Amino acid sequence: MPHTALSFLGTGQYSPTTYTWKDQQHTTRFMPVALESLFEPERLLVAETPGAREKHGEALRQSCDVTGVEVPKATDEDAWWRMFNVLADTVPQGTTLLVDITHGFRSQPFLSLAVIMYLRVVKDVEVERIVYGAYEAGGDGTSPVVDLTSFLNLIDWAKATDQFKQYGDAAPLRDMFEDLADESALGSQAALRLKPAGETLQRLTRALTLNRPLETLDEAEDLIEVLEGAMDDAMNVPPAVPARRLMVTLAQRFAPIGHAEGSVFTSRGLGAQAAMLRFYLQTRQYLQAFTLAREMLVSWVCVHHDLDPLERGQSEPDPQGRRGARALLREWDLMDSEERSEALATRENDIARLWADLRLLRNDIAHAGFSHSPTPSEELIEEGEALLSTVADFFDPHTDLTGSS
Repeated sequence: MPHTALSFLGTGQYSPTTYTWKDQQHTTRFMPVALESLFEPERLLVAETPGAREKHGEALRQSCDVTGVEVPKATDEDAWWRMFNVLADTVPQGTTLLVDITHGFRSQPFLSLAVIMYLRVVKDVEVERIVYGAYEAGGDGTSPVVDLTSFLNLIDWAKATDQFKQYGDAAPLRDMFEDLADESALGSQAALRLKPAGETLQRLTRALTLNRPLETLDEAEDLIEVLEGAMDDAMNVPPAVPARRLMVTLAQRFAPIGHAEGSVFTSRGLGAQAAMLRFYLQTRQYLQAFTLAREMLVSWVCVHHDLDPLERGQSEPDPQGRRGARALLREWDLMDSEERSEALATRENDIARLWADLRLLRNDIAHAGFSHSPTPSEELIEEGEALLSTVADFFDPHTDLTGSS
């Protein structure tokens, strides 16, 4: 039962009809009357212009208990904004809201959607349902009350997708997948296949957030498999079709990461990490990007010089594993450009230059800019994006890790 219902009243010639909702019905001229009977809100708000109240107000109030909300006649943009503010001010904080757009005049249904989106954020309003009484669309002269709430989910899908694309935050998308999987219309088997999509996406983005390439590649491969299995299920249920389009987008986005086909230290595996690096750049996760780029260079040296890339290594006198690779990189860093050109193979020389450039920017970030001449943030991002893109380009999936030039 909603705490509050919001409806509209216009100046049309409303004729009696029987509004039907599930196994209930109510015959009346006015949808707000049917709303009170069919949904039993604790409070019924009816937005009405002075003209609408003059024409139908008395008859409406004789039939149900309403709270009139006077709104201006919409003649220009200023009037629409005043109507918006009146509705936003009238709906109580934290209420559960049912919205009826049956008698909404002209653009009022559109305005009600804007009010809904605003109230959900500003007043923590929970929208239980959006309904429309389809006048005599029932075939037998009845007017079925149509539930339009699922179309509100389109906006939620769009917001969740945008948050993921902009910031790499998959939590809203995970919740959307879980809510979709709980819909009874999907059927139990389809729900079982859809629910893991949200769970896998959350595990993947958690691995990305914590900079875990081995885990990320595995989870990306699992996500693609889950999405491909769920796409057909989504096509069978109209409210799930927008989710299917999103699944296609997600599968395409993570394909370069999930199709590494083997060790993360192969050419294809480092190419998948380059795709991770681009993901960090796209979602502005610069700390993760710098950390991963540096470790990718270390991994390349490990593979190229027969060092174990999963071994942290011992200290002097004979460093091994990743410690040994970093020792080599520091040694190369101490050379001038002429020495490097003579002593190193072409790709080693490229790695040495990238390491030197990364070291400077990465240290500035890692030490929180505590120095006498820290790089300004805007400049740091601009230089960092260019350098990190160069690192990602270097690790093309077809890079020959065993060649010397």
